[in-house]
Amino acid sequence: MSKISRHFSGARRALVLAALTVGVCAPSFAADYPNKTVKIIVPFSAGAATDIFARKVAEKLGERLKATFVVENLGGASGQIAAEAVARAKPDGYTLFNTTNSTQSANPALFKKLRYDPNKDFQPITLTNETPFLLVTRSDLPIKSVQELIDYLKANPGKANYGYGNSSGQISGASFVSGAGIKDAIGAPYKGTPQAITDLLGGNLTFMFVDLGASMSFLVPGGPLRALAVTSSKRTTATPELPTLNEAMGRTDQDLVAWGGFFAPAGTPPNIVALLNKEIRAIVNSPDFVAYRKSVGGDVVTNSPQEFSEYVSKSIKTWGTKVREAGIQPQCAVSDRTLKRSLDESSRNEVPSRSHAGDRGRGSGD
Repeated sequence: MSKISRHFSGARRALVLAALTVGVCAPSFAADYPNKTVKIIVPFSAGAATDIFARKVAEKLGERLKATFVVENLGGASGQIAAEAVARAKPDGYTLFNTTNSTQSANPALFKKLRYDPNKDFQPITLTNETPFLLVTRSDLPIKSVQELIDYLKANPGKANYGYGNSSGQISGASFVSGAGIKDAIGAPYKGTPQAITDLLGGNLTFMFVDLGASMSFLVPGGPLRALAVTSSKRTTATPELPTLNEAMGRTDQDLVAWGGFFAPAGTPPNIVALLNKEIRAIVNSPDFVAYRKSVGGDVVTNSPQEFSEYVSKSIKTWGTKVREAGIQPQCAVSDRTLKRSLDESSRNEVPSRSHAGDRGRGSGD
């Protein structure tokens, strides 16, 4: 046998061995995924807007992929606990993350040292929605406009209190009081937006920023809350009577829109990411879902994993600028002890997607 023949014979054997090795060792992700329960982690409390959205998507994913999808709520610490839990999860497609700009864009600027990297530790799947915030106050206060709120806060120094259950609400509130020249405002953190709304209704807070879905049930005529403005760059079709915050304040730096989307741990197989992107986009772009999002003041927006990755990177810069302009000082990140305790507790909080997401109402905040 010639040297050339021996060379090609050896190469052929190497190729055969490589093929056999791949066939034996490579996991078959596409053929049978999902073949067990898929967990969707939400970084906010049950009943929050993202929780409601996740359960609706989970239900449809279960129907389309003939599998069980469960939603697990890991609220607290501005979503850090949930984000790290996902970042540490096995990248096999069985742990997903339905989150917002709070964990993926705002937290890098709000905390000195996060225990997760929004760019490196996650695989973007698809953007799902964009939602502006409403500036709301209590109906029992003599406040019917943004200017009247500013005048009231300046005339009543001890009542310049606002609450937030996520970083979006925190940044919106801090940006507003900074732009309005209110020096003594106090922002109070809550585990979730529902808890902050409860304190607003109870008279412990004067105002807050919240998404339309969270506040809609309270904004009916004669209801306990009054909306004053919207944070989008233009008036919304859902609340055309409300001015934008920029419009009401005569400024150009008060627009801020929240977004939501799905992620997986970094390293999740591309074919699983592609499948989930296809299915989630089909679900949220359906007429029923589009109508649902509009009913709670948001728009359905989807994209490819690569486009979503670029969207997140740009969003991190935008929210970082907002944090600096608002004069917010970065805080310490969540501790090991807090993380472990929260993860231990989470094992008792899993709720199947079939737990009737729609029965929880429209949602309360992120």
